[in-house]
Amino acid sequence: MHGSTRHVLLARAVLLDADGTLVDSWDAVHRSYVIWSAEHGVDADHAISLSHGRRSADSIAELVAADRAPRATERLDEIELVELSGIVPVPGALALLETLSRLGVPHAVVTSGSLALVTARSGAAGLTLPAVVVTADDVSTGKPDPTCYLHAAGLLGIDPAECVVVEDAASGVIAGVAAGATVLGVATAQSPDELTAAGAVAVVGDLTQVRVVEVNGRIELRLT
Repeated sequence: MHGSTRHVLLARAVLLDADGTLVDSWDAVHRSYVIWSAEHGVDADHAISLSHGRRSADSIAELVAADRAPRATERLDEIELVELSGIVPVPGALALLETLSRLGVPHAVVTSGSLALVTARSGAAGLTLPAVVVTADDVSTGKPDPTCYLHAAGLLGIDPAECVVVEDAASGVIAGVAAGATVLGVATAQSPDELTAAGAVAVVGDLTQVRVVEVNGRIELRLT
């Protein structure tokens, strides 16, 4: 474990990002942006660097003219829903979701992608989404704004201060911290230092380093 020496995080609910946190979709994302960038005369590496952890509409608004942005966003969505090969779960994701469900821990997926995309990518990875999923379709402002995490906590009926947010992107970490949650970083795409600087109290390499246990009615996320 990197970052803080806090090896146990307490939670009443767990809010999880999707891409990079539960689902390893890097190859699919890269292919999608290469195709989209070629069509729109944009540097693919720059487009990818802007996209990490953010809604497509927000990053595309920085890449194309305002009058082209809506259709450009639709086009990226179309490409991403086709480019699903090679998507796998992040190590430990399946076990973590199964444990949260078995213990009855309130949990939600909070993603910058659309509902269609998170459903497709989770399905490709063999993961079952929880009952509560907050997507780009549900908020007017995406990460790093905290609205998505505040909304998810509200749907679960849990104070955000009693939630642990699990994130792989600095923008998502910032959103979780701003919502008042404790944030655990997963260093699948950004460095532990970047996630810690954004506000993560601890950072793990993947979800195999997270064990959820119930102790006297209290949920603990034990980190190794």
